[in-house]
Amino acid sequence: MRTLSISMTTGRGRHNDHPLGDYERVRISMERIKDQLLDQTRDPSLTREQSDQAALRLRQVKDDINAIRYKHDHHALKAMMEKYG
Repeated sequence: MRTLSISMTTGRGRHNDHPLGDYERVRISMERIKDQLLDQTRDPSLTREQSDQAALRLRQVKDDINAIRYKHDHHALKAMMEKYG
């Protein structure tokens, strides 16, 4: 499992995990996947089934983005890190 936490150095040289850094990294990853899926749904060379699968995955990614957008639940964020990280 890959961890996406970033460390910030305090004035005393100690490192603290910064959950907002995790949120931003996962959010960026999710947005990139969303953009790729948007492109796929508009690709005329895909079969109807492939296009439908891309559209379904796109809805799932959008739902996941919304799940962490409004409530910064650490457990939900951790699940998204594992899924999209």
